[in-house]
Amino acid sequence: MGDIERAADADLPLEAAPYLGRDDDEDHAAIRQHLEAFFDREGEELTWPHGVGAHRMGAFRVLAVPPNERTALHTYASIGAFALREPCVELVLLTAERSSRAVEIVATAAAYHHATGLRAGDRWVLGQPWLPGSACDAFLVSPPHPLGPTFERARGGTRPVRMLWLLPITPAERRFAHENGVAELELRFEDAPIEFWAPGRPSVV
Repeated sequence: MGDIERAADADLPLEAAPYLGRDDDEDHAAIRQHLEAFFDREGEELTWPHGVGAHRMGAFRVLAVPPNERTALHTYASIGAFALREPCVELVLLTAERSSRAVEIVATAAAYHHATGLRAGDRWVLGQPWLPGSACDAFLVSPPHPLGPTFERARGGTRPVRMLWLLPITPAERRFAHENGVAELELRFEDAPIEFWAPGRPSVV
């Protein structure tokens, strides 16, 4: 993640921060309402202030939603990626524990979307373990299968918005998808259900 500024003191961890932006327009508010209505609870709006491109992303933030009746995992969902470029998408990451790292990853993925564009089926390479001790260093941009089609379809005002899941994958899985297609990789995941949230999960290929 070359566009992430590192602290001058390497021993100081980088942390997410509360979102202190002004109330934004109805389109952004509609995304938050979609998320909170789906999970039936309020989330916490956070930012990742350490990226050099953060100032170009406008009213972007990450909504952190704790475990609930919908999922036993923590949900980190972008609000504002849909306004950065087409296709109009928001990005979602699921973790077993609350983590500033998750905010960093979602914000960095949104910055990549801003520059290049992300679509379902893309493999976005992080270039380092997504969590300490994990072999997964990339993400399959996927429909949010754990949360279902009701979650997937949202609206930012008049614009349809698709919620896409960042599924951590290993280098071997990424190569397999490149050589055999994403559908074949997804069949592997179905045949050998994975704890995708677990840093130490084995590769399916």
